[in-house]
Amino acid sequence: FIQLNDNKIDGSISSNIGKLSSLSGFYCLNNSFEGSLPSEIGKLKKLNYLIATTNKLSGEIPSEIGQASNIVNLLLDNNQLTGSIPSEIGLLKGLGIPDPNVNGLRLDKNRLTGSLPESMFGLQNLKMLNLGSNSLTGTISASIGQLQLLETLDLS
Repeated sequence: FIQLNDNKIDGSISSNIGKLSSLSGFYCLNNSFEGSLPSEIGKLKKLNYLIATTNKLSGEIPSEIGQASNIVNLLLDNNQLTGSIPSEIGLLKGLGIPDPNVNGLRLDKNRLTGSLPESMFGLQNLKMLNLGSNSLTGTISASIGQLQLLETLDLS
C-alpha cells in the first residue's frame, strides 16, 4: 500500500498509478492533490482502500472506478469533485465488507450533481453511505430497502 496522509503534497495523482498492479491501498488524505482522479485507477484489481479525503481533487469520478472491483472502502469526501455519481459505483460489491477499518462510501462535501444511481442500491454490504453537502437531486428510490446492513445514511 501507499500511505501519504497528513502532508502538504500537491500536484496530481499520476495516471501511472494504474501500473501498480499489486497495490492494495492508496491513502492520501489531508494533502493538496488536485486535478482529476485518473481513470487508470480502474486497472487496480487488488485495490481494497482508496482514501483521498480532504484534498483538492476536481472533475468527475471516473466510471472506470467500477473496474477496481475489490474496493471495500472508498472515501473521496471533502474535495471538489463534480458531475454525477457514476452508475459503475454499483459494481463495487465489496464496499462495506465487515472490517473494523471500513467506513464504506463517502462522497460528501463535494460538488456532485444529479440523482443517485439505481446501481448504488445493489451494494448489499454497505454499512455507511455519506453523500451529504453536495447538490444531488431527484427522489430516493424504494430500492434503498435493499441496503439491509446500512447503519448510517447522510444525505444532508
